[in-house]
Amino acid sequence: MPGWMHLRVDQMSIVPPPDAPRDRKLAGTGSLVTVSFRPIPFLPFRLRTRADIIGFAMNQFFEDTHAHSDPLFKNWHHRHEFAAENRAGVPGTIVRDVVTYELAFGPLSPVVNSLFVAGQMRRTFEFRQRVVERFLPRL
Repeated sequence: MPGWMHLRVDQMSIVPPPDAPRDRKLAGTGSLVTVSFRPIPFLPFRLRTRADIIGFAMNQFFEDTHAHSDPLFKNWHHRHEFAAENRAGVPGTIVRDVVTYELAFGPLSPVVNSLFVAGQMRRTFEFRQRVVERFLPRL
């Protein structure tokens, strides 16, 4: 997450995937991760949400929902996908985020989305795309 969001992991209940190597800490299906963050730069208030890991396949994907706890989203589903690829003889990994959501503002949701949420989501995932290469060699 971008630094200005001041993301903080407040609580974790990790269920390791059954096929995970013992030397790696991975959150499998059934894991719960509660985080808080600043949704708007420079404002001091924080929002808190819980990610429920609902699916995991080693080296393929993991997916989470936030439907139980997120104050902004009525529904949130995020699937993180990974696929090995060779380009010009160089091995690598394609990372893809598939996000679907519904805001919790009723009839105002389309307006809130276009004014605030959609742009922030785009900037957040563009940021993640730029920095993900630093983390992949650790996997």
